[in-house]
Amino acid sequence: MQSAKSTFLAQVLFYVTSIFMFALPVLILFMVIQNPLSPETAAMVFPDINILAPPPKLALYAVFAFNLLGICVLIWILSQMRKLFDQYRKGNALTLRAAGHIRQIGSGLLALAILRLFTLPITSVLLTMSNPENSRELSVALGDSEIGFLLAGGLITLIGWAMHDAAHIAEENKGFV
Repeated sequence: MQSAKSTFLAQVLFYVTSIFMFALPVLILFMVIQNPLSPETAAMVFPDINILAPPPKLALYAVFAFNLLGICVLIWILSQMRKLFDQYRKGNALTLRAAGHIRQIGSGLLALAILRLFTLPITSVLLTMSNPENSRELSVALGDSEIGFLLAGGLITLIGWAMHDAAHIAEENKGFV
């Protein structure tokens, strides 16, 4: 049985994730409308990449699409969180379904970390492909956020597996009573 506090918190988090799931695409759409894809926008969004010549339009679209993929993964993670909080607010904390959502959140964080590792190199190559021959770039970075996402994703995935085992045992014990 869940406490009233945890049920209330799950209710609040359910609505907060719902808001973010709606607001994030709207915000991205607003930003694209305000700043259409152009070399100037690319230079503004990626100030650390030395864009000396305007990249081809196709490269700009590819950079946008690849970076949008990370947003899609983030929205998917939010949807899994929303489903988990929905289970919690209904009092279904120790269930196989809730454990599955926890595992999916962890997997999503791992996918986001891996995607982020490839985003900067691909973006830097695409945006500098029109630069003069000795000034093209391949930027690679491994920062705190990527390491944090990898560790958090691994931890949450492991917790999801442990919750799966616990929920499975709880279901078996219900059969004995």
